[in-house]
Amino acid sequence: MRGKRVSPDNRKVDVVVVAARYAPQGGVLDRVKAYQRRGLVWGDVTLLGREELVQRLRRGLRVVTGRPKDLPGDFEIIAPVRLASANGTEALVAGGSSPGSGDDLDIPLF
Repeated sequence: MRGKRVSPDNRKVDVVVVAARYAPQGGVLDRVKAYQRRGLVWGDVTLLGREELVQRLRRGLRVVTGRPKDLPGDFEIIAPVRLASANGTEALVAGGSSPGSGDDLDIPLF
């Protein structure tokens, strides 16, 4: 799209999670649909398991929740994803979610 620019905030992000699927029991994340940065460009949507997402967070990659905008490679960033520990277990949470009831990214389900 001629004359359009990607948001500067998107240049600081490595993974954008757009949808989640949770396991039937326990509120544990099963997999997510996400876009990953590949150098200067974004790859196609991919499925990542919970462990893959946790590994990316532990490696120091910036993972956020968001939704795609009209311009390819541009995202509306909603909240950062972080690992939080409660009651001796780790939970993936985003925004103001609390880790008390398991993983909670507060994004649409697929």
